[in-house]
Amino acid sequence: MLPGWRAPTELADRLAYVRSCYGPSFLNTPGDRTFVLCVQGYGRFLSDAIANRDRRFQFLDIGANLGLFSILAAANPRCERVIAIEPLPKVYGNLQANIRRNRAWNVVAIRGAVAGTLDPIVHLTFDRHHSGLSRVVSRDKGSVDAPVISAAMLDDLLPGTGAGIVAKIDVEGSEAEVIATLRKCRFYGAIEEILIEVSERNLGPDTRAKLLCMLAEDGFVEVSRAGAAEHYDAILRRRGVGEHI
Repeated sequence: MLPGWRAPTELADRLAYVRSCYGPSFLNTPGDRTFVLCVQGYGRFLSDAIANRDRRFQFLDIGANLGLFSILAAANPRCERVIAIEPLPKVYGNLQANIRRNRAWNVVAIRGAVAGTLDPIVHLTFDRHHSGLSRVVSRDKGSVDAPVISAAMLDDLLPGTGAGIVAKIDVEGSEAEVIATLRKCRFYGAIEEILIEVSERNLGPDTRAKLLCMLAEDGFVEVSRAGAAEHYDAILRRRGVGEHI
């Protein structure tokens, strides 16, 4: 074996990835606004919430996209397991590459969409210029198919370990349906925190009100938020969690 024969391959591999302001590196995806945001930053609101978690936890990332928050969760030494769910085939491939690149071995990537439908697949939009804006739609010429992940499948993915669960939900208007599905899971009572996008633009006023009502009924209380009133990220904590720690 000639000395340095792997150097060109290793150099090409390094150049294929871009280090983000959060630390992890991501497969270079020119023209994708979501990639740019992963590298340049969304702000510290969600990343700090994940990094500062000081109790054992499992992380459920519904709408993982390129895996930024899954990989950040995996880097927290108190994180036992990460389930990263992404429906779009192209983005899912990039997610897998990013997990490997960052050696986030406790992340399990699953391709699919969490939904309550009895159909085996759902249809989603896909904009390669902003891959994070995919949303569930009726089937049309430009839609992409994704397998449905049911409550029973989620139960198999998250066995009880005694650790609390942190769920991140960013699904561009399907948040209420995701919560309805999670309610059917055996582990739902173990979810201690929910990091969720609340967007009246995506949900509409009625569904937004329904989503917030569901969370309140289940004992989740907003502890902080970032963003405008009509579109923001929120951290909700189940009432009583952490009070006796």
